[in-house]
Amino acid sequence: MRCYSRQGGARAATVETTYDAIVIGAGHNGLAAAVHFAAKGWSVAVVERNAEPGGAVKTKEITLPGFRHDLYAMNLSMFAGSPFFTAYRDRLLANGLGFVPAENCFATTFPDGTWLGVSKDLDKTATRIAAFSPSDATAWRTMVHEFGSDAPHIFALLGAPMPSFATLKAIWRAYRAKGLGWILDTARMLLSSPRAFLGVRFESEKLKVMAAAWAATGSWFLPVPSTDHW
Repeated sequence: MRCYSRQGGARAATVETTYDAIVIGAGHNGLAAAVHFAAKGWSVAVVERNAEPGGAVKTKEITLPGFRHDLYAMNLSMFAGSPFFTAYRDRLLANGLGFVPAENCFATTFPDGTWLGVSKDLDKTATRIAAFSPSDATAWRTMVHEFGSDAPHIFALLGAPMPSFATLKAIWRAYRAKGLGWILDTARMLLSSPRAFLGVRFESEKLKVMAAAWAATGSWFLPVPSTDHW
């Protein structure tokens, strides 16, 4: 593949450079792909139209001085648990990568002046939910506790190419550990919409609205903020 650039001003000649791969976009997915290629010995060019790389992973002061906000991506747990991070963890950390866990992960405000938020402290979160629905607070606790044993199998499925032998192996391990019922329930969950998933588990509309924010990150079925990196 060839990349062309002009050097030395308006009258400069076009310079041709050949690469094994050209990655369009310097978001985290593009950068991860470039790292993979480079690790295999390929020459790689990453092309980005914006002034800085990072794509959706950006933090800036956009409201008041000293208050920094994530502009797009807010939940990096999927990245932290990815095969890519496992493979390049030491080199990424050595080059400055760091995760910042948040005690109070996020919240949703409502037109009537109320709000509902999620903290790493399960008791705090459950107490807030109980103000809207005691039964939902119990259901939330149950979901969080179940996730502890479900997470390894869910992440194994999400991290495996489909279809592949790795997918079959992940399903087999889940079947041996959790049983056929869990496999069927998980399949229904993965194929359902956030609205359907939340509608079955909870009754409070405000809790459903708050939890639906996870749908925007693709992680609405991962309900444990204690594992989140923000």
